[in-house]
Amino acid sequence: MSRLLYERIINDAIKETSRKIFGKVPEITKIGETKSPISVESFNVILGIVGDITGQIIFNFKGESPQKIVSKLLNRDLKNEEELQISGIAEFANILSGNAVTDLFEETKAKIDITPPSIILGNHIVLSTVIHDISEFSLNLAEMGDITMYIAIKEKSDNN
Repeated sequence: MSRLLYERIINDAIKETSRKIFGKVPEITKIGETKSPISVESFNVILGIVGDITGQIIFNFKGESPQKIVSKLLNRDLKNEEELQISGIAEFANILSGNAVTDLFEETKAKIDITPPSIILGNHIVLSTVIHDISEFSLNLAEMGDITMYIAIKEKSDNN
C-alpha cells in the first residue's frame, strides 16, 4: 500500500470526525514534504501508530487554536484554564487519530493501534521521527484557528 493512500484515509477521517464534532469540515491542504527532524512551536500533540503500519501523526496547534477548540468542544470560555486546554486538546487529537486509525484498519485490514497522546509545549522545539519522509498538511478550522499536521507513516516492512 502507498503512503498517499494512508494520507488520504487519515485526511478523510479527520474531515468526517471534525464534521461530526463541530458541524464543519476543515480545509486540509498538503503543504509538501519535509524531513525529520521538524521544527515546531507552541502546542504539539504526538500520537504514535504501531503495528503493521507504523509512524506518527503530529499536530502543531497555532496561536489561540487550543483555547478556541476546547472552548468550542465544551461550549464555554477557557481563557485562563491551561490544564483543561491541554487535556482537551490531547483528547481532541486522540479522537481524530483514533478515527483515522480505525479507517486505516477498515480499508487495509492491517493490525494497527495508536499510542496515548504526548503533549509537547514550548518554543524552538525540534522533533525527530524514525521515519524521515514526512508529509505536512495545513488544517484550517475557520474561526478556531490553524493546525499543521505532520504524517510520518509507513508499512512496517518498508525501509525509510
